[in-house]
Amino acid sequence: MKTTINQKGFSLLELIVVLAGLGILSSLALPNFMRVLDFNNIDAVKALLNSAAADCLQNSRLTDSTAKNKINDSIVNATNLEQYGYKISDGKATCQQFSIESSSANKKDVRFPIGFSVIDGKLTKTAKPSSSDQGSMNSCKKWAGINCTVDDKLQKLLDHKKNIQDTKDKCTTNYEKFLKNPGNGETTKWDNDAERGCPDSPTENYKTSTCTTKGCVQKVWVLDSTPYYSKEAYDQAVTDKKGVICTAKLKEYEKDKKTNLHANGNPTALTPSECSPDKYWFFEGSDAGSKLKWQEKYHEKQLTTGKTTFSDGSTRYLCLGEDKKTQVLMETCISENESAACQLEIDKKKAEKFKGKFVAQAGGKGVCSDVNWLCEGENFKTDEDAFKASSCGVKTCAPKEVLKDPLPHIRCKYPSQWKKFGCTEISTTWCN
Repeated sequence: MKTTINQKGFSLLELIVVLAGLGILSSLALPNFMRVLDFNNIDAVKALLNSAAADCLQNSRLTDSTAKNKINDSIVNATNLEQYGYKISDGKATCQQFSIESSSANKKDVRFPIGFSVIDGKLTKTAKPSSSDQGSMNSCKKWAGINCTVDDKLQKLLDHKKNIQDTKDKCTTNYEKFLKNPGNGETTKWDNDAERGCPDSPTENYKTSTCTTKGCVQKVWVLDSTPYYSKEAYDQAVTDKKGVICTAKLKEYEKDKKTNLHANGNPTALTPSECSPDKYWFFEGSDAGSKLKWQEKYHEKQLTTGKTTFSDGSTRYLCLGEDKKTQVLMETCISENESAACQLEIDKKKAEKFKGKFVAQAGGKGVCSDVNWLCEGENFKTDEDAFKASSCGVKTCAPKEVLKDPLPHIRCKYPSQWKKFGCTEISTTWCN
């Protein structure tokens, strides 16, 4: 039996048509496939960030600020983000502020910046759409909800809340140190009311008295490392321990706004016999508790600006009395603040032991136009009478034979008598 084999195949024209059709289909399918892949990558990094955020929340109970703000790099790191087309944003790699962004330079990339923030045990998710693609917008909102924002308002709020947390941590650390050493005197701790009104989402005016960095203001009086939250309770504790005579002496210092004798911010301890052998560090009627705390109060009051060494050997980078921690931040503060630059000039003149009246910048703002009466490293500010009463202000009259008044050397010897007897610059010379 003869078998017939059908050898008929496709013509060249048919093959061309089929291949062209496949090409068109692939050109339509490939972008959709890549789009699906991009959103799969976004979902993958969301899972990584959720795990990292959970770890940060767990660590927020820790007291060590470094440990509680450290991102667990076994959960999320540059390598595992790279495979999804993401990278960690510059300067945003802590639990307080963690953010990633697309590593692609393609402007049509649907992968948007995404992150989270864990501050004071509270999680806030953030995202900012980088594309008008509706799928990207939807993905952003699924992650961050109302915090999926196209402007910088949320970022500014988070920056503010981060500054509050950093200030709170610093305040708490200093307070705990004070309790241990010296454990005596007046100090401040963090007032929780300073942050209770901070919103979770951007508002028009979120910097209020209940959402402020100025929360290290709650006064505490400490005796032998025991805190007292009223002056009356502290005074009673002092009386119980040191007796009525010592307490009366300390209250006298308070009433007189006593400040320890000092040379250019370097104080000598007060050792009243009524309270022997205890030492005290009074600044304007308040016992600072230690030489170091006294210096902090002094430089804050003086608006000291510049690199300053304290009694414990530490270096502070001060700008208008505030420690900016680093040379760079201090210089930035000075360059951005006209008053800080003027204060630096005043402090330089003071360090040079300039004598007389000094104005940093006539007609300037703030301290720039203030009159400073300087004498041998001491600044009497605008108090000209205090300056005249100092060693720099003491004058004596010229030889009496050249003066008409036979008693000018008596009448004009003391600055307090100049106005009364009509003493003038012409009739006086500087003391040798």
